[in-house]
Amino acid sequence: MTINIVLPVVNGEKFSCKDVIVSLLAYESPLSAKQIHLKAKRKYCLDVSYQAVHKSLNELLENKIIEKKGKEYVLSMEWIDSIKKFTEQILSNKNNSTTILQAINNETSNLYFENLASVDRFLLSATEAITGKEKIILCLYWFHAWTPLFFSKEGYEKIVGLAQKAKSYVLIKGETPLDKWCELTCQRCAPNGAYSFRTGIKDLNVADFFVFEDYIFQAFYPKKIVDLADKEFKKIKKIEDLNIDRIFTEIFEKKVGIPVIVNKNSVLAQQLKQKVKSYFKSQ
Repeated sequence: MTINIVLPVVNGEKFSCKDVIVSLLAYESPLSAKQIHLKAKRKYCLDVSYQAVHKSLNELLENKIIEKKGKEYVLSMEWIDSIKKFTEQILSNKNNSTTILQAINNETSNLYFENLASVDRFLLSATEAITGKEKIILCLYWFHAWTPLFFSKEGYEKIVGLAQKAKSYVLIKGETPLDKWCELTCQRCAPNGAYSFRTGIKDLNVADFFVFEDYIFQAFYPKKIVDLADKEFKKIKKIEDLNIDRIFTEIFEKKVGIPVIVNKNSVLAQQLKQKVKSYFKSQ
C-alpha cells in the first residue's frame, strides 16, 4: 500500500482518506477515530462519513502503517523505521548532492528525521543540490525563524549563500523578538529588497512548508516540540538573553521524530508561491 503525507487543501485537490489520516497522525498523536474524522473535515475539507474513516483506519492497521493504543491511533514505528532507514542512507552517502537529487526527484518522497537540526541541514543541502539558476524564488511558511541564530553551527552557514542568491518571501507564525531579530539578520545577508518577511501569520492552516523551484518540502513537527520552541522563543526578550548552545541542544537536537515529505510538482509549487507572495502585495 502506497501512502503519502499530504498538504492540507490549498489548491482544491482532494486526497484519499488514508493519506489524510497519516498526515494528521504525523503532526499530532495519539488521536481517536472521532478526532481524526473531525480534523479531516476541518483541515482537509474531506467530505467522508465516520464509517469511511473507520474503514480506512482498519485498512491502515492491516497494512501496519498505524497502530492502535486503547481507543487511539498512532503511526506504526515499524513503518516509520522503514522511512528512517531510507533517509539515513541519503544522509550517509558521500556524494550527497547526487543522492539527494535521486531521492527527491520522484513525484513524492517520504523522509523521516530525528530532530529539527537534521531537518534544517537536509533542507539546506537540498536547496544547494537543486539550485541551477542565477536568481531563484524561495517561499517559506514556518512556525518560527531561527537559522541566523545558529550560523556558528555546522551546515547553517549555507543560509548566507542562499539568501544572496534568492528572492525570498518568508511567513512566520511566531512574532517574538527572536523572530524579528532573525528577520533583520537575514535582510542584512540578502541584496536590497530581496528578502520579504512577515511575522504573526497564523491563518494558513497547513503544515510548515518550504517551496524552492518546483519542489515543495513539508515538515510535520510534533506538537510537543512546537510547544517547547514556542515557550523558549516567548521567554527570550532580547538576543543577549539567548544561550545558543543550550537551546540548540535542548530543542533543536532533541530526538522527537519528524516526518518530511518532498513533492516535485510545478503546478502546486507555483500556487503555493503565489499564496505566500500575496501577503506582500501592499509592499
